Amino acid sequence: LGDAKLDISCLYDFYDMPGMDEREHAKKHINLASLLGVQNILVVPGFISDENDVYGQVSKMLDGLSFMVSYAKEKNVTVTIEDFDDGSSPISTIGGVNFFLESVPGLKHTFDCGNYAYSDENALEAFKTLGEHITHIHCKDRGEEENVLDKGLSNNRGLKSVAVGDGYIPIKTIVEGMMVSGYEGWLAIEHFDLENQRDGIKRSAEYLKSFT
Repeated sequence: LGDAKLDISCLYDFYDMPGMDEREHAKKHINLASLLGVQNILVVPGFISDENDVYGQVSKMLDGLSFMVSYAKEKNVTVTIEDFDDGSSPISTIGGVNFFLESVPGLKHTFDCGNYAYSDENALEAFKTLGEHITHIHCKDRGEEENVLDKGLSNNRGLKSVAVGDGYIPIKTIVEGMMVSGYEGWLAIEHFDLENQRDGIKRSAEYLKSFT
């Protein structure tokens, strides 16, 4: 990667903190990031599998993330969570992400611009609420779809994957706001399931470079 003048912006991994002891898994994740000189890691801590024990499952996630933040600090690695687009994730909403960030000192936010739409929430409102915690950005845009009602969405216009700048997410406003606040981190391009990835990557990069 170095020979190709490429770097790794973030290493992500999935965990089952409610269901098992993930400390060794976490150490390997953090150690690998440290070895490769990667500043940020993204942790998906787990999902709610028992609606009768939400508190217990969330508590275990908070404990696991607290351990990771403490261990990662020694390795000069930053632990982040994103707004994960799954209804069984306790961090799929603004309130959920904010609760985790306030409950675990040192935990940071990978702001996925397009994932708050999954929960019918406004990306700009999320940015205003969570901006001080953001240390990494996924520039994911969303396009309009005709079958929005079929997906149970009421406030947004769909979750279609599109190149950055082609959808309705106010990414330019968010990124410019972060830059004004002193953000110097990565702007990751993310568009899963886009039919022509090569073209999408090119157009997304051109759009971001047009104002950064």
